[in-house]
Amino acid sequence: IRVQLDFYDSSKTEMDQNFVARHEAPIVSRTVYFRKAWLNISGADSILEKTTDASAPVIAYCSDKLISAYVNQSGKLVTKSRSGNRWSTFGNPNISNVAENSMNLACDKNGNLYFSYINSSEKKGYVYKSAGASGSWTKLGSALGSNLTALKLHINPKTNNPSVIYLSNNYLRVQDYSGSAWSSEYTNMANSDWQYREMDMTFDNS
Repeated sequence: IRVQLDFYDSSKTEMDQNFVARHEAPIVSRTVYFRKAWLNISGADSILEKTTDASAPVIAYCSDKLISAYVNQSGKLVTKSRSGNRWSTFGNPNISNVAENSMNLACDKNGNLYFSYINSSEKKGYVYKSAGASGSWTKLGSALGSNLTALKLHINPKTNNPSVIYLSNNYLRVQDYSGSAWSSEYTNMANSDWQYREMDMTFDNS
């Protein structure tokens, strides 16, 4: 691989020869070797399904199984688990209109799997549960927020229930699931004048 460093001043105008003489670096050549660092699980390419959907798949390990969730060519959510060398669909999720790169998976201490996403048509968030990471997907409570642009899902280690943080109308919001319903939004989070692109949260020991 040949590596050459080029320098530009902050004005982005054409450099004079004096500038070049002061800053130009020599061309350095090195031979770089690559070794395969990852072994495909099946021993060959693990192609679950071909799709042109722009959302990256998400993975999680839950109930002693590797789980993958992705959007297929028809725009429908697919969830698969791996047993041995075989991937199998489970849960029969009736979910579509998944906003690009809004999917999350999380596993609680009892081996139950949770999935969250933003509905691209409604701009609202939803959370679903699959008991034992194999049962049918069941929606938890009502829709979350409005005009969502980002959503993250975590399991609260104290309650073993899901919690979410999201951007709603450029406000940071947090909601906890009680086991039967979502709490009211925690609203005193940050200044709405700030422009957010991403956010996340973690838990302390309290």
